[in-house]
Amino acid sequence: MLSRGLAQYLHNAGFVVFKESGLGATVVLEYLPPNPSLVTLLRTYGGSQPDAWLGYDIIFVQVLCRGENQDPRPVYTRIQQLYNALQGLQTTLPDGTGLINCVAIQQPYSLGLDENIRHMYVFNLRCEVRNQTTLRE
Repeated sequence: MLSRGLAQYLHNAGFVVFKESGLGATVVLEYLPPNPSLVTLLRTYGGSQPDAWLGYDIIFVQVLCRGENQDPRPVYTRIQQLYNALQGLQTTLPDGTGLINCVAIQQPYSLGLDENIRHMYVFNLRCEVRNQTTLRE
């Protein structure tokens, strides 16, 4: 799963705390729980139509950061750090996923406040991921 590989990469780089159990983690995968307040979500969605012959798929990833309080500065700093770490990334992720290219669709922007008056910022990525098969190079 691409979100897990990206979480492991960001954990190894010191940006987030990723734990498979979720306990004590600062990054969650695919679903944004009500707690903890200060959290980063990595959620995969959609993508482009896959090419029948090329050995990669295009997957979109949403990166969302939620803050602890009404001050937007800490959560904005966090989302900007993640944007800088992922924009243009080309690597093999810790789980073995071949990330050919990772490009932001837009710069981080505010989603406003959630129901508990916590600031949220988001950006989306277009990721080309290696997926070779017997029919695809």
